[in-house]
Amino acid sequence: MSGLWTLEDDWWEAVEKAPLALYLHTGMRPSELWMARLWDLDLSRLEIVVSNPKGKRRSASVQEKTPIIGCGEACLRRYLELRSEALRRVGLDAKSVERLFPYISKDGNADYWNERVWRRLKVQVEIASGVRFKWKDLRPTFAQKAKDLGAPIEAFSQCLRHTRTRTTELY
Repeated sequence: MSGLWTLEDDWWEAVEKAPLALYLHTGMRPSELWMARLWDLDLSRLEIVVSNPKGKRRSASVQEKTPIIGCGEACLRRYLELRSEALRRVGLDAKSVERLFPYISKDGNADYWNERVWRRLKVQVEIASGVRFKWKDLRPTFAQKAKDLGAPIEAFSQCLRHTRTRTTELY
């Protein structure tokens, strides 16, 4: 992913590439990712807990994990390094900030991204890469990749948090 485009600010480049890598390699929905917590990500096992699944007004169980398939690991490791540096610059301890993708405001606070700002981030990715897309289009890309790698439909249907494999087949 690092060869796709380059921005002058390492932190913003990482903030733009890391969610893209996770969308492509996990099949998470936009809201599931922008609400992800730091401790949801387990790079040693190459998986992430979906702590805020769509349509459920509750936290996820430990069963709601999805693997990170493909080549997203290096991008995510670099992102975590830059995340620590960016939070340290504003006087925050990176391990105490629960958001995986903190929105660092001009006054030095770190909070969750809101949907409007997350959409603006997507526009920045489109401008920098020259490719127009929708975040939600990356879920079927993940499913197709899993299928191409030989994963059974039941496995990646579960990763997509579909209740029936028929839903996965339709999309």
